[in-house]
Amino acid sequence: MKTAFIVLTALLVAWGATPRALAQPATLVSLFDFAGGVRATGMGGAFAGLADDEQALIYNPAGLALLERLHAHATLQSHLSASSVGGLAGALPSLGAGVQFFGVDGLVRRNDQDEAGEAFGYGQFALLGAGALRLGGFIGVPALNALGVGLRAKFLSVNTLSGGSGATFALDPSALWELGRLRFGGVSVERIRVGAALDNLGPGIRYGSGHSESLGFGARLGLSAQVQRVVLAALELNTQTGLHLGVEYTLPIQTVGTLALRTGFHTGNGFTFNLGLGF
Repeated sequence: MKTAFIVLTALLVAWGATPRALAQPATLVSLFDFAGGVRATGMGGAFAGLADDEQALIYNPAGLALLERLHAHATLQSHLSASSVGGLAGALPSLGAGVQFFGVDGLVRRNDQDEAGEAFGYGQFALLGAGALRLGGFIGVPALNALGVGLRAKFLSVNTLSGGSGATFALDPSALWELGRLRFGGVSVERIRVGAALDNLGPGIRYGSGHSESLGFGARLGLSAQVQRVVLAALELNTQTGLHLGVEYTLPIQTVGTLALRTGFHTGNGFTFNLGLGF
C-alpha cells in the first residue's frame, strides 16, 4: 500500500507539471505551487484579489498593507504516513512571515536495469518574508491610501540525494487596491478589491549534479467584492493555473460564532471543484 501510494503521488505530480513543462521545459513543481491555506483552497484559490488575512503572504503580499490586526494559521497533512506537507504563517499590518515544508520517505533508487538500491527521502523547505505599505501614506497622496504595494522574498531548499539537492530564492512584487463600495438598486457591493502579483522573479534552482530548473514565472490578476455583507466573491486569472473562481457565504450563529461556507473551482489541470467549511 505504501509503495503504491508513493508511485501514485509521483505520477500525479508529473501529470500536474505537464502543462508547465510544455510552455517552459525543466520547471520545478515546488511548495509554492500547492501549499496554500484551507480558506483560499476552499474558494478555488481565487485569492490574489482578496488577500485579507495571513494568506496574503502566499497569494498577494500587498494585502498585508490593508490588514488591521494579527492573523495566523498552521496546517499539517499526512498521507498514509508516506508523505507530509504543512506550514506556519503569520501576518501583522504591513508584515508577514511563514515556513512551508513537504517530505516523502521510502523512495527506492534504481539503476538502468531496474535493480533496487538504497532507500532515500525527498523534501522541500521554504521560508517566506514579506513587507507592504499603503502607497498614499508613503508618497503623501491621501487618495492612494487604499492602494497597497508589497514585496515578498522567499527561499527554497530541495533535499534528497546529493546530486538532486539544491537551493534558490525569488522575489515577488504585488499590488492591491480597495475601491470602496457601490450600490445597484437595493443591493450593496462593498470592499471591491483589485489585485495583481508577479511570481518567481529569480535565478531558478541549480542542483548538485549541475542540472538547473526554473521555478516558473507567473502573473496573477484578481478581483473580489462583498455583496450584502454576507457573500464574498472572488475571481482570479493566473498564467500558470488558469481561471479561479470562489465564493464564501458567512452565517452568524447567535451565541456561538460565525459559520463560513465556501466553494470554488479552477481550471489549471482540468476542472477542479472545491468545497470548504469554516467556523
